[in-house]
Amino acid sequence: MFDIYCSTCDRIYIVGTASLTGFANTDNGPLGRVACPVGHDVVVDFGAGRAGRPTTSSSDAALAA
Repeated sequence: MFDIYCSTCDRIYIVGTASLTGFANTDNGPLGRVACPVGHDVVVDFGAGRAGRPTTSSSDAALAA
């Protein structure tokens, strides 16, 4: 379980690994694509010190593949 912030809902949710819809290991650390409970797409930076915090939209390219 980890927390995510959905900017569309403007809420923080606790979600499990079943919510992961994508994952990528990048040079800057691991990024995940997660669906909030309502279904909105959230990109999460799982790197050290930032677990479960939203990333910038520039991270979307790493998860596109």
